Amino acid sequence: TWSWGNKLLWDYDPSQDEEIYRAYRAVRDAGVTIFDTADSYGTLELNGRAEILLGQFERRYQGEQSNNKQQSNMFDFGSFLGNSDSSAKNNKQQVATKFAPYPWRITRGSLVQAAKESLARLEQDKLSVAQLHWSTQNYQPFQEGALWEGIADIYDEN
Repeated sequence: TWSWGNKLLWDYDPSQDEEIYRAYRAVRDAGVTIFDTADSYGTLELNGRAEILLGQFERRYQGEQSNNKQQSNMFDFGSFLGNSDSSAKNNKQQVATKFAPYPWRITRGSLVQAAKESLARLEQDKLSVAQLHWSTQNYQPFQEGALWEGIADIYDEN
């Protein structure tokens, strides 16, 4: 998802979104459920674009799957009798997002706020994996402790 929204390195343009969705649908159809992304994926006014697209794509994909299932269940007496499979539960998108340790993220609360903003972009209520995008230990070591505490808080609140 790194290239989604990144004009600088990947020459991204929103007109590519439909093509990106087709690729997303293909990997979802192949059984992929976990997606790695970051709150910083996207450049300038498109910062966070990868998370926005992941959320939009998953809602669209699940809608298509639901429509396909309804059409295929038209004559499925097992579903009529309440014998539905659990594949939808096992096929849920899992998002592993990374939080950039920007210089202004110096408190644990600022990382928790970043997680809430990611969830809003993803339009989800829970992150599967929350992680720091990189360590600040070598260039801003005082920030490191607060960031790790923030990650712990994200898991406590999530």
